[in-house]
Amino acid sequence: MKPCVKHALFTTLLFVALLSSGQTHLFAQRTIQGVVVDTMNDPIIGASVLVKGTTQGTVTDLSGSFELEVNPSDVLLVSYIGYLSVEQPVGDRSEFTIRLAEDVKMLDDVVVIGYGSTTKKELTGSVTSMKKDDLNQGTFTNAMGMLQGKVAGLQIVNPSGADPTASYEILLRGTNTLSAGQGPLVIVDGVVGADIRNINFQEVESIDVLKDGSAAAIYGTRGTNGVIIITTKRAKAGKTEVAYEGQLTAGVVSRRAKPLSASQYRSVIRTYRPELDSYIFDHETDWFKEITQTPVSHKHNLSISGGSETFSHHTSFNYEKSQGLQKRNEAEKLVARTNIRQSILDKWMDLDYNINLAHRTYNPVSTDAFMQAFTHNPTEPVYDASNTEAGGYSRISAMSYYNPVAMIKERDHESVTDNYGVNVRASLHIKPVPGLKWENFISLQKEDYESREYYSHYYPSLIGTDGQAYISNYKENDTQYESTIHYANNLGKHSVQALLGYNYQYT
Repeated sequence: MKPCVKHALFTTLLFVALLSSGQTHLFAQRTIQGVVVDTMNDPIIGASVLVKGTTQGTVTDLSGSFELEVNPSDVLLVSYIGYLSVEQPVGDRSEFTIRLAEDVKMLDDVVVIGYGSTTKKELTGSVTSMKKDDLNQGTFTNAMGMLQGKVAGLQIVNPSGADPTASYEILLRGTNTLSAGQGPLVIVDGVVGADIRNINFQEVESIDVLKDGSAAAIYGTRGTNGVIIITTKRAKAGKTEVAYEGQLTAGVVSRRAKPLSASQYRSVIRTYRPELDSYIFDHETDWFKEITQTPVSHKHNLSISGGSETFSHHTSFNYEKSQGLQKRNEAEKLVARTNIRQSILDKWMDLDYNINLAHRTYNPVSTDAFMQAFTHNPTEPVYDASNTEAGGYSRISAMSYYNPVAMIKERDHESVTDNYGVNVRASLHIKPVPGLKWENFISLQKEDYESREYYSHYYPSLIGTDGQAYISNYKENDTQYESTIHYANNLGKHSVQALLGYNYQYT
């Protein structure tokens, strides 16, 4: 009996071992890679890739790519605003290309295109339309941040995110030229080439992105890099409403490259470079902390709107002040705009007036001070009262080695920009011919800019001189005029649209 028992026991153990081996192979996790694109094969940035039934997942990067740890039995759930979700079984595959199609329920949405509007289902070009609820929520120093990660193929990067005076770098249709700008053409309420920094992001109603050549062709060479059309809140009929919105934000440094501490620095010098022992001092200085602050920003927006079917208005006032991570780096902006819509001549003519005023003051960041703070000796003191030549700052004479605190305190740099703009659009509805409309648009824009920069004789690289001062300024005037005749009509099951127009712009 004993041999039988041993055999039965061996058989059972062998079965359990084989089963365990099979389960290990079946449920072993592995890393998969993939890319999410739309039907035009443009990468979709910020698409959600989840393991169905779990909270495990990721989002696609600037190239639409993703990487995820999964089991062979898992199912991927891929989704993005305005597109139909896709479920993709993992199986034995390790690489995926997942295509998302636009949601047909959104095909009747109105999309703003070159010199007009249409519905998504009637578009032949690549156009993405984002309404206010689709855009990023939060607080921004520039309205372009609302689009970040929202449009397939649109790359929006702020390389100096801690600087409130920084601008976004926008790339829509790839690199088309080495000498000219690579950013898309920006149109705000019909004004071609408008500065998006002069609008309040809380006033944005919709953003339409014309991505391919056919969609942007009507703008000629100006649309080579794509077109971004921004529509702000418009006047509409209704009882008078007063609205206020305020925001208060504080920033923190989530991560950064950290140099050696004072004790680590002493240890490294004494162990590997003892001949430099004379450069070891008795202080423990965190140079990064010495030149940075906790950035606090606040924004306030007051709007008044109301009116009747024949006369309505929308007026807003916006004030914001934003601090940067570096001390003395800040931006202040005051924006006022009003939109008035009026219907006259028994609704034969519609008038749309816009007035915009913007005043911006900003103190740019000193990137050189950040570099010096990172490479500076942490045992060196910030101040040295005996060094009167350097203004009481500590100073070690070496090539391109400057006290970062002195670089900030002995420098004044302020820039001021004033923008004034007014435009009027008159639309004449030629009622005897249904669907025929004649529009005339005129815009006058003016910008005044001045920058004042002063470096005292204690600025580290100017010691021994009388200091330096710079002033630069420019004035720019822009005039635009457009006259277009639109025809749109439905003939049975067919839709007909036609446009004839003239455009003039002088800067």
